[in-house]
Amino acid sequence: MMALSEALEDGSPVGPGRFTEWPEKDYPNLDGETKRIFLRMLDLAPSKRVTMAEVLEDQWWGRGEEEYQSPPLSTTETP
Repeated sequence: MMALSEALEDGSPVGPGRFTEWPEKDYPNLDGETKRIFLRMLDLAPSKRVTMAEVLEDQWWGRGEEEYQSPPLSTTETP
């Protein structure tokens, strides 16, 4: 993500093809599903760009949810 942030800050023009490739050497932790949703969010054509509602409904958004759910809070009082 740092490389993406730096790419946006360098002042280069944003245009077609700017974020269509995600080289493994630059983005080693991006899997296919993450690249897919990023490409949908970064589409320069508003009619093709995914809406936030669509992002929230995408299977990518809920991925790994189970492992980050916190345990239920205790209802017993502690001294």
